Amino acid sequence: QMDSDHSKPFAVGLAAGSIATVVLGMLTKKFLHKAGHGQEAVQEEVNDDDNTRKILICGSGMMVPGIVRYLTRRKDNRITIASNIIEDAKTFEQKYPGICSARLLDVNDIENTTALVGEHDIVISYVPPFLHPKIYQASLNAGRNLVTASYISPDMGAFDEDAKAKGLLFLNGVGLDPGIDIMSTMKVKHEVEREGGKIVKYESWCGGLPAAEDSDNPLMYKFSWDPKAVFN
Repeated sequence: QMDSDHSKPFAVGLAAGSIATVVLGMLTKKFLHKAGHGQEAVQEEVNDDDNTRKILICGSGMMVPGIVRYLTRRKDNRITIASNIIEDAKTFEQKYPGICSARLLDVNDIENTTALVGEHDIVISYVPPFLHPKIYQASLNAGRNLVTASYISPDMGAFDEDAKAKGLLFLNGVGLDPGIDIMSTMKVKHEVEREGGKIVKYESWCGGLPAAEDSDNPLMYKFSWDPKAVFN
């Protein structure tokens, strides 16, 4: 987990690869893509005197506690944890009273999911990757920006043109892997190229190596995401 400064602007947060910083940057600056500019969409800043930001997190798995802890550092944030396991979502409501609230989420109910999304300023999707398109559709319907830490699948990519047409930003790959690893790679690449160099080979290693005192299993490894992806 990278501990980054939420007071810094969007671009700095994105380079650091922290999904929480990206979200806070988008909320603080209200970055919007102007429709019709394709890959080179122009971003404009919209002034808003209301400092309260309503953030919807879809999912209540192992990645959620860290981002909730980070986002609650801004006391004007209001966070909804929406999950199909309402008991898990309520643990955040109990731990952060007045800041977090719990809602039952059925991603297959597009109408209710769209209504829930529409109550918030931005959506963070931490559902299993194959369910992301359901959240994408609800976000498109409600006209809300969306952030995930997942790679872009063909089903997610299919929303690209519709999102641009509505001036929405659906941003993938801003977690650890993908995210910090990719941004770190590009940072190294650009630095080498500025000095006239050329990269002939590059390896990037990323994993869940625990602290020594918590390394209590034969593998000396702990899963922070899909175990199948690790073994693949």
